[in-house]
Amino acid sequence: VHDIIHLYYPPRPRAVWALAYLRLILRSALRRARCVITPSRASRSDLVKLFGADPGRLRVVPEGVDSELGRRPSVEQLDALKEAHRLKPPLVLVVGNDKPHKNLDFVLRAYHHAVREHRIPGQLVLVGAGERLRERAERLGLGGRVRCLGRVPRADLHAVYHMSAVLLHVSLYEGFGLPILEAMGAGLPVITSNLGAMRELGEGAARLVNPLDLGEVSAAIERVLVDDPLRRRLVEAGRRRA
Repeated sequence: VHDIIHLYYPPRPRAVWALAYLRLILRSALRRARCVITPSRASRSDLVKLFGADPGRLRVVPEGVDSELGRRPSVEQLDALKEAHRLKPPLVLVVGNDKPHKNLDFVLRAYHHAVREHRIPGQLVLVGAGERLRERAERLGLGGRVRCLGRVPRADLHAVYHMSAVLLHVSLYEGFGLPILEAMGAGLPVITSNLGAMRELGEGAARLVNPLDLGEVSAAIERVLVDDPLRRRLVEAGRRRA
Protein backbone atom coordinates (compact mmCIF):
# COMPACT_ATOMS: atom_id res chain seq x y z
CA VAL A 1 0.00 0.00 0.00
CA HIS A 2 1.87 3.06 -1.23
CA ASP A 3 -0.50 5.68 0.24
CA ILE A 4 -4.13 6.56 0.82
CA ILE A 5 -4.08 9.81 -1.12
CA HIS A 6 -7.60 9.21 -2.53
CA LEU A 7 -9.04 9.44 0.97
CA TYR A 8 -7.81 13.03 1.30
CA TYR A 9 -7.98 14.08 -2.36
CA PRO A 10 -10.57 11.87 -4.15
CA PRO A 11 -10.14 11.84 -7.95
CA ARG A 12 -12.92 13.64 -9.81
CA PRO A 13 -15.39 12.51 -11.11
CA ARG A 14 -14.83 9.11 -9.45
CA ALA A 15 -14.72 10.36 -5.86
CA VAL A 16 -17.52 8.10 -4.61
CA TRP A 17 -15.93 4.97 -6.11
CA ALA A 18 -12.45 5.87 -4.86
CA LEU A 19 -13.70 6.35 -1.31
CA ALA A 20 -15.71 3.11 -1.45
CA TYR A 21 -12.62 1.26 -2.63
CA LEU A 22 -10.52 2.59 0.23
CA ARG A 23 -13.08 2.12 2.95
CA LEU A 24 -14.32 -1.34 2.00
CA ILE A 25 -11.87 -3.23 -0.19
CA LEU A 26 -8.66 -1.88 1.30
CA ARG A 27 -9.87 -2.42 4.86
CA SER A 28 -10.68 -6.04 3.98
CA ALA A 29 -7.33 -6.56 2.26
CA LEU A 30 -5.43 -5.14 5.24
CA ARG A 31 -7.33 -7.44 7.59
CA ARG A 32 -6.68 -10.59 5.52
CA ALA A 33 -3.04 -10.03 4.47
CA ARG A 34 -0.31 -11.80 6.41
CA CYS A 35 2.10 -8.95 5.69
CA VAL A 36 1.59 -5.43 4.35
CA ILE A 37 4.43 -3.36 2.87
CA THR A 38 4.28 0.45 2.86
CA PRO A 39 7.09 2.92 1.97
CA SER A 40 7.07 5.30 4.95
CA ARG A 41 6.31 5.49 8.65
CA ALA A 42 3.75 8.18 7.78
CA SER A 43 1.81 5.79 5.50
CA ARG A 44 2.10 3.06 8.11
CA SER A 45 0.60 5.39 10.72
CA ASP A 46 -2.28 6.29 8.36
CA LEU A 47 -3.13 2.61 7.85
CA VAL A 48 -3.22 1.99 11.61
CA LYS A 49 -5.20 5.13 12.50
CA LEU A 50 -7.72 5.16 9.68
CA PHE A 51 -8.18 1.48 8.85
CA GLY A 52 -7.32 -0.29 12.10
CA ALA A 53 -4.51 -2.25 10.41
CA ASP A 54 -2.56 -4.60 12.69
CA PRO A 55 0.79 -2.86 13.39
CA GLY A 56 2.45 -6.24 13.78
CA ARG A 57 1.79 -7.07 10.13
CA LEU A 58 2.95 -3.74 8.67
CA ARG A 59 6.49 -3.42 7.30
CA VAL A 60 8.06 -0.13 6.19
CA VAL A 61 10.24 -0.63 3.09
CA PRO A 62 11.44 2.77 1.81
CA GLU A 63 11.80 3.45 -1.88
CA GLY A 64 15.28 3.89 -3.31
CA VAL A 65 16.96 5.69 -6.20
CA ASP A 66 19.19 4.57 -9.03
CA SER A 67 22.82 5.21 -8.11
CA GLU A 68 23.32 6.45 -11.70
CA LEU A 69 21.55 9.67 -10.65
CA GLY A 70 24.78 10.69 -8.97
CA ARG A 71 26.66 10.64 -12.30
CA ARG A 72 26.70 14.08 -13.90
CA PRO A 73 25.57 14.15 -17.57
CA SER A 74 27.95 15.51 -20.21
CA VAL A 75 28.25 19.23 -20.81
CA GLU A 76 26.86 18.66 -24.32
CA GLN A 77 23.74 16.94 -22.97
CA LEU A 78 23.13 19.69 -20.41
CA ASP A 79 23.64 22.43 -23.01
CA ALA A 80 21.28 20.71 -25.47
CA LEU A 81 18.51 20.47 -22.86
CA LYS A 82 19.06 24.07 -21.80
CA GLU A 83 18.75 25.26 -25.41
CA ALA A 84 15.75 23.05 -26.23
CA HIS A 85 13.68 24.43 -23.33
CA ARG A 86 15.21 27.94 -23.16
CA LEU A 87 16.38 27.42 -19.58
CA LYS A 88 18.17 30.22 -17.77
CA PRO A 89 19.82 29.22 -14.45
CA PRO A 90 19.67 29.34 -11.53
CA LEU A 91 16.74 26.93 -11.77
CA VAL A 92 14.23 26.20 -9.01
CA LEU A 93 12.98 22.72 -9.94
CA VAL A 94 9.57 21.22 -9.17
CA VAL A 95 8.85 17.58 -10.13
CA GLY A 96 5.22 16.50 -9.86
CA ASN A 97 1.98 16.16 -11.80
CA ASP A 98 -0.72 18.82 -11.61
CA LYS A 99 -2.90 17.34 -8.87
CA PRO A 100 -4.37 19.26 -5.91
CA HIS A 101 -2.14 17.69 -3.23
CA LYS A 102 1.00 18.72 -5.16
CA ASN A 103 0.21 22.33 -4.21
CA LEU A 104 1.44 23.77 -7.51
CA ASP A 105 -0.75 26.89 -7.50
CA PHE A 106 0.83 27.79 -4.18
CA VAL A 107 4.29 27.06 -5.65
CA LEU A 108 3.68 29.66 -8.37
CA ARG A 109 2.56 32.21 -5.79
CA ALA A 110 5.59 31.50 -3.59
CA TYR A 111 7.97 31.85 -6.54
CA HIS A 112 6.24 35.08 -7.58
CA HIS A 113 6.70 36.37 -4.03
CA ALA A 114 10.40 35.39 -4.08
CA VAL A 115 10.91 37.23 -7.38
CA ARG A 116 9.08 40.33 -6.16
CA GLU A 117 10.37 40.52 -2.58
CA HIS A 118 13.82 38.92 -2.81
CA ARG A 119 14.72 39.69 -6.43
CA ILE A 120 15.87 36.14 -7.09
CA PRO A 121 17.29 35.47 -10.59
CA GLY A 122 16.71 32.51 -12.93
CA GLN A 123 13.59 30.46 -13.58
CA LEU A 124 11.08 28.10 -12.01
CA VAL A 125 11.01 24.78 -13.91
CA LEU A 126 7.98 22.50 -13.57
CA VAL A 127 8.44 18.90 -14.75
CA GLY A 128 5.15 17.02 -15.08
CA ALA A 129 2.94 20.12 -15.17
CA GLY A 130 1.51 21.57 -18.37
CA GLU A 131 -0.69 24.19 -19.95
CA ARG A 132 -2.84 25.17 -16.94
CA LEU A 133 0.21 26.16 -14.90
CA ARG A 134 1.77 27.95 -17.85
CA GLU A 135 -1.35 30.07 -18.26
CA ARG A 136 -1.48 30.81 -14.54
CA ALA A 137 2.18 31.88 -14.60
CA GLU A 138 1.38 34.28 -17.45
CA ARG A 139 -1.48 35.78 -15.43
CA LEU A 140 0.92 36.36 -12.53
CA GLY A 141 3.23 38.24 -14.89
CA LEU A 142 6.01 35.65 -14.64
CA GLY A 143 6.15 35.03 -18.39
CA GLY A 144 9.59 33.69 -19.28
CA ARG A 145 10.45 33.16 -15.60
CA VAL A 146 8.44 29.88 -15.52
CA ARG A 147 9.07 26.89 -17.79
CA CYS A 148 6.51 24.02 -17.85
CA LEU A 149 8.21 21.00 -19.44
CA GLY A 150 5.38 18.49 -19.01
CA ARG A 151 6.41 14.83 -19.07
CA VAL A 152 10.04 14.32 -20.08
CA PRO A 153 12.21 11.25 -20.86
CA ARG A 154 14.11 9.82 -17.91
CA ALA A 155 17.45 10.98 -19.33
CA ASP A 156 16.14 14.57 -19.48
CA LEU A 157 14.84 14.35 -15.90
CA HIS A 158 18.29 13.12 -14.82
CA ALA A 159 19.89 16.08 -16.62
CA VAL A 160 17.52 18.71 -15.24
CA TYR A 161 18.24 17.52 -11.67
CA HIS A 162 21.93 18.20 -12.30
CA MET A 163 21.23 21.51 -14.03
CA SER A 164 19.09 22.94 -11.22
CA ALA A 165 20.04 24.92 -8.13
CA VAL A 166 17.36 23.58 -5.74
CA LEU A 167 14.39 21.18 -5.68
CA LEU A 168 11.17 22.66 -4.29
CA HIS A 169 8.74 19.95 -3.16
CA VAL A 170 6.03 21.44 -0.94
CA SER A 171 3.21 18.93 -1.38
CA LEU A 172 0.38 18.71 1.15
CA TYR A 173 0.52 14.90 1.27
CA GLU A 174 2.84 12.14 0.00
CA GLY A 175 3.09 8.43 0.60
CA PHE A 176 6.85 8.78 0.18
CA GLY A 177 8.11 11.69 -1.96
CA LEU A 178 10.47 10.08 -4.47
CA PRO A 179 11.57 13.36 -6.19
CA ILE A 180 13.06 14.42 -2.84
CA LEU A 181 15.29 11.36 -2.75
CA GLU A 182 16.11 11.58 -6.47
CA ALA A 183 17.25 15.19 -6.04
CA MET A 184 19.38 14.24 -3.05
CA GLY A 185 20.94 11.40 -5.05
CA ALA A 186 21.82 13.90 -7.79
CA GLY A 187 23.46 16.27 -5.28
CA LEU A 188 20.69 18.87 -5.33
CA PRO A 189 19.67 20.77 -2.15
CA VAL A 190 16.01 20.28 -1.25
CA ILE A 191 13.25 22.45 0.23
CA THR A 192 10.26 20.35 1.29
CA SER A 193 7.18 20.27 3.51
CA ASN A 194 7.39 19.74 7.25
CA LEU A 195 4.56 17.17 6.98
CA GLY A 196 4.33 13.38 7.07
CA ALA A 197 6.56 11.37 4.77
CA MET A 198 8.28 14.52 3.48
CA ARG A 199 9.39 15.47 6.98
CA GLU A 200 10.48 11.87 7.51
CA LEU A 201 12.67 11.97 4.38
CA GLY A 202 13.92 15.51 4.79
CA GLU A 203 14.60 15.92 8.50
CA GLY A 204 18.29 16.67 8.94
CA ALA A 205 18.89 16.59 5.17
CA ALA A 206 16.56 19.25 3.67
CA ARG A 207 15.15 22.68 4.47
CA LEU A 208 11.72 21.99 5.99
CA VAL A 209 8.94 24.57 5.56
CA ASN A 210 5.24 25.04 6.19
CA PRO A 211 3.73 24.31 2.72
CA LEU A 212 0.99 26.89 3.28
CA ASP A 213 3.18 29.79 4.51
CA LEU A 214 3.96 31.99 1.50
CA GLY A 215 6.61 34.08 3.23
CA GLU A 216 8.40 31.09 4.73
CA VAL A 217 8.64 29.19 1.44
CA SER A 218 9.67 32.33 -0.48
CA ALA A 219 12.40 33.13 2.07
CA ALA A 220 13.66 29.52 2.00
CA ILE A 221 14.06 29.67 -1.80
CA GLU A 222 16.11 32.85 -1.56
CA ARG A 223 18.21 31.51 1.33
CA VAL A 224 19.12 28.23 -0.34
CA LEU A 225 20.03 30.05 -3.58
CA VAL A 226 22.43 32.52 -1.93
CA ASP A 227 23.79 30.75 1.18
CA ASP A 228 26.68 28.60 -0.08
CA PRO A 229 27.56 26.98 3.31
CA LEU A 230 23.89 25.99 3.74
CA ARG A 231 23.80 24.56 0.21
CA ARG A 232 26.92 22.46 0.87
CA ARG A 233 25.47 21.12 4.13
CA LEU A 234 22.20 20.18 2.43
CA VAL A 235 23.96 18.52 -0.50
CA GLU A 236 26.22 16.43 1.75
CA ALA A 237 23.39 15.42 4.09
CA GLY A 238 21.13 14.67 1.13
CA ARG A 239 23.65 12.37 -0.54
CA ARG A 240 23.97 10.39 2.70
CA ARG A 241 20.18 10.16 3.02
CA ALA A 242 19.78 8.95 -0.59
